[in-house]
Amino acid sequence: MRTEKLKNLKNIKIRIFCILLFSISLVFWFFSAVLAASNISTTNHWAWNDVIGWIDFCSFSGGVCTSNVSVFNDRLEGYAKSTAVGDIALNCNSTPGGPTCSTIDFKVSNNGVGVLSGYAWNDVLGWISFSGSEGGVVYGVIIDSATGDFSGFAWSEIAGWISFNCGNDFDNIAPGVQAKCFSDGGIDYKINTSWRPGVYSSGELISSIFDTGVGEGAALNSIIWQGSQPAGTAVKFQIASSNSSIGPWVYVGPDNSTTDFYLSTSPGISIILDKTDHYNKKYFRYKVRLESNVGGTVAPEVNDIVVNWSQ
Repeated sequence: MRTEKLKNLKNIKIRIFCILLFSISLVFWFFSAVLAASNISTTNHWAWNDVIGWIDFCSFSGGVCTSNVSVFNDRLEGYAKSTAVGDIALNCNSTPGGPTCSTIDFKVSNNGVGVLSGYAWNDVLGWISFSGSEGGVVYGVIIDSATGDFSGFAWSEIAGWISFNCGNDFDNIAPGVQAKCFSDGGIDYKINTSWRPGVYSSGELISSIFDTGVGEGAALNSIIWQGSQPAGTAVKFQIASSNSSIGPWVYVGPDNSTTDFYLSTSPGISIILDKTDHYNKKYFRYKVRLESNVGGTVAPEVNDIVVNWSQ
């Protein structure tokens, strides 16, 4: 920590620069790393096609999914495996041989609530469509937002229907003819994911105690921070102030509520604090909350925090 005193004719302001603990960046890197790994179930990870047989969305080995198929709020990534035709890439940014988006751009998209669309690619089958109409039959693949179970069909011009759940209405031409799950004497299969709409990662840091050095107390004016804030992420603050170095410390937002936060629009922009909540107080602390985007793919990074106060 370092302190710089800035003097003018009206008051004395101290800008307090606090480098956030490296561990908070490490924690969010860890969140992103975990969420970037496969979130497909190690138990339920099979799709079926009558021509090529089983399609593995997990390739379970040693307790983990080795093919790294992941569901995000706006897309699927990774690749599934078939012993008959090889890898099926779900996104041009995560094919087995590396990204191909500069050459050919494709992906299986998620609309945020589990309705999939777009295309996967296989070198033998070509394009595999996850929504559309074939022979007058509307098809698609859906992820149940409550259970994470896949259902429905994708379509390949070469292989035909690819089923994601044994409970699907398997005969699209004659509805009501069901694929048989294990309880019906068939094979029980489906794909399941831990992804749910609206899931994000978050972390909080509470600062040390700051002494303004003003016996009769000071007024907290604003807070500003430096770092990066990717789209869809959030940086939030609460402030606690006291005339005792031991508190009590009650962290509140702009509505003087413990459930409310000062919300930052971007780094480098001052957040005006409500002085009535923190007036004539000698000591103060802050709480900063970092939230990833929905799906947990990116997170903000805070390097400096500046608290401005005056007598």
